[in-house]
Parts: sequence; C-alpha cells; structure tokens
Amino acid sequence: MTVGKTPLKSGRRKQPRIIAQFPVEFRFKADGGNFQIVQGITSNLHEEGVSCRLREPIPATASYGYLFVVTDQKQCAVSGRIMWINSLGNECGVKVENATTDWKQFILATLNDARTVALFRSSHA
Repeated sequence: MTVGKTPLKSGRRKQPRIIAQFPVEFRFKADGGNFQIVQGITSNLHEEGVSCRLREPIPATASYGYLFVVTDQKQCAVSGRIMWINSLGNECGVKVENATTDWKQFILATLNDARTVALFRSSHA
C-alpha cells in the first residue's frame, strides 16, 4: 500500500526522493552473527537508497541491511550499507549497493506514479 507519494528533490542529491510507504521486511546481522528480522515501512526511497521506520529498534552496531519491499505486484529485494540509525533505533537509512533491474523498475514506476498524483493534485487545486 502506498500513501502520499510525492517526489522530493534536494540540491545536493543526484536522485529525487519519493515519499512512499510500503511494507518492508528488514533483515540485519545482530551481535553474535545471527540474522534478525524487523517489520516496518519505507518512509522515502530512490534508486540509490531507502529510509525505513521500523516496529522494533535495531542496534547502533548494525551495519548492513537486507530489505524486502512489498509492492502491489510483487516483492523487491535490495541490500546495502546502513548509513544512519536514529537515536531510538527505529528509523534508518540504507545506501543500496546492488540495485537490481526489478528495484530500478519499481522506483521508476513509483516516481512516475508520484508525478501523476502531483500533477493531478495541482490541476485540481
């Protein structure tokens, strides 16, 4: 399910961010080497990264994440370095290191959909 998709562009970013909420399963290697899974939602995303709000905190020592984003059509898998974790441990940002064709197509479709919604809203304001 998506909610309130809006493309964002910052002067210092190469890719526009899309404010979009999709269910996400977030896997990371916990202390001791075992994988843990936390459910959450995306808060914004783009081809090179994704920010998530998680139902449970992750440790500040987590350094790499595996994300499974559930879309209307399918599940997109992507992984990358955890670039930041908030002080509560329930929000984080991941720099995508292995953007698959599925991920790139998902981002493009979501961005196009967000632009359509933004154009529709501006024309009906």
